[in-house]
Amino acid sequence: MRLHASEKQEQQAILELLRLVKARVYVLGTVRPKGDYPGTRQTPGLPDLEAWLPHGNGCHLLKIEVKAVGGRLSDAQRPGG
Repeated sequence: MRLHASEKQEQQAILELLRLVKARVYVLGTVRPKGDYPGTRQTPGLPDLEAWLPHGNGCHLLKIEVKAVGGRLSDAQRPGG
């Protein structure tokens, strides 16, 4: 029995919550064919998700780096990295 969700499961739960509150969500990254390089081939440090949250007559930008329990940020993902 798995006690912790995978990063993919965590990201899906976050997506569902953001969409529930009517956020416009963008997933940064790619789905790679099995056996291909697992990275996104994007600029290092970009977050996994960007969401525009409605607020009054405007919106707020939220950037989210998803990690499973025990996951670590790369140097490029750290503030000031």
